[in-house]
Order: sequence, then structure tokens, then C-alpha cells
Amino acid sequence: MAEFGLTRPTDTIRQPGKFEGETLVAPYYHEAMMDGCPEPVYDGDDVIDTFDVTDEDREILGELLAPEDAHVVLETSGSGFVQASILTAPDFARWIATLDDGNDDETAEG
Repeated sequence: MAEFGLTRPTDTIRQPGKFEGETLVAPYYHEAMMDGCPEPVYDGDDVIDTFDVTDEDREILGELLAPEDAHVVLETSGSGFVQASILTAPDFARWIATLDDGNDDETAEG
């Protein structure tokens, strides 16, 4: 937390940079993404990193990951800003259903 000038986990990062305006969830899962831990989903040609929240994640981030069935969606904008969204299982399932997974083209050819 101190690295980002925060006193509470629920504070938002005010330092300029790719995590500005986010809570600690964004840099935490960005580091996990860099370590190769995400579950990628596809929206056309775009790859979006998703994570199932673990007990270890809850120990570290506490109240930020309140829903027991939480999933984290980590997206990076074209300008490099990282945004983390926390979704419940039903919201995550609805969000996944809206994506264009690109498989229609492959199955039509085969």
C-alpha cells in the first residue's frame, strides 16, 4: 500500500501512472497477470485477463473482494491504463455471454 501512497486498502491510487484511480486490486492482479496466472477470455481479437478470487487473494486484499463468488476482470486500455472490475459469479456469467469469442468463424470453416 505504501508503494502507492495509500493508508487503507479501499483508497484509490492517486499517483500518476497506469493504476491511477484504481484500488489495490488493479496492481495486485496486474502482477499476477505478468506472472502468467490469468484465465484469458476473448472478445473478438482482444484478450481479456480474468481471475477466480482465491482465499489467499482475500487474505491480502480483504474487503475489496467482498463477494464470496468474486471474479476479477483486468483490462488495459489503448493508452496503457489498467482497470480491474470485480464481478459476482452471475454478473461474470452475463458479461462472458456478451463477448464475441471468435469461434463462429472457425466452426463455419470446419
